[in-house]
Amino acid sequence: MGDAWLVLCPRAPVPRLSLCWPPASACQAESVGQSWGVVRAGSRLAPWAVVLLLLAAACGGGRPVSAPVAPVTPGTAVRPLPSGTLVLPRGYDARGGRRYPVVVMLPASNGTAEAMWRAYAPADVIVVLSAGLGSPDDYRTNEEWARTIARYERQLREDLAVLARSGSADTARVVLAGFSMGGDLAWALALRNPTLVAGAVVMGSRMSYRAQQGDLATLALRNARFFVIMGGMEDRTRLAGAQAALRLLESWGLAHGYREVPGLPHLRPPEEVFREALAFVIGDGAGR
Repeated sequence: MGDAWLVLCPRAPVPRLSLCWPPASACQAESVGQSWGVVRAGSRLAPWAVVLLLLAAACGGGRPVSAPVAPVTPGTAVRPLPSGTLVLPRGYDARGGRRYPVVVMLPASNGTAEAMWRAYAPADVIVVLSAGLGSPDDYRTNEEWARTIARYERQLREDLAVLARSGSADTARVVLAGFSMGGDLAWALALRNPTLVAGAVVMGSRMSYRAQQGDLATLALRNARFFVIMGGMEDRTRLAGAQAALRLLESWGLAHGYREVPGLPHLRPPEEVFREALAFVIGDGAGR
């Protein structure tokens, strides 16, 4: 696996320390608009250097250092965004000219986007992990759910605005993905942001949000794609809601897929099912 790298970004809104593996270019100056301190963890001076970096971050604004998620596989790198966290794919090289699809993962109730990423870890895409821990309080009332949608919408727009300036993110291919509450967020945000989002993978969700006709028309013009995954033992309300949403997509001529996993209750679908859905929505096999 080679030497590991400890990476600190003291100029981020919240300074962060993370661990990643070579290539070193995936850990250094190609971070989106940030200055990174990089220390090879195998160095004899690494413990002292890490302490100095932490002190520099603490003194440079008085904000605490937070640790973002650790990479799932060697070759990935983790970097902060204005709201969420950016995960770069294995072999990422900002100078190579390649443009990667963007997958925005949203948290389930009582879960995080990080947990979803650890379950699926799609390849050959840039992943944005939305900030926040999902909670039943987020949808306790219709008013609270509206505020929750607005909060995650602000995050989405802030993070995509930064990625649009990076050069390596294909912001014409932004896909939202989530399970349960995260799926409902993915569905709602895709409908509300038809010029920013190219589609969504929705899993185990009621999909009750309804868009303005103009937004649906824009999604149709942009050839947006959706994939819905439900467990065969899901709650009937969720199944009925998903079927109603599929009929809506059909009525507007939006490309969509549906997969019902036999015997699956209200749990995340298997990895291979998610990857199939993501490849359909992206449209070129990326994410497998």
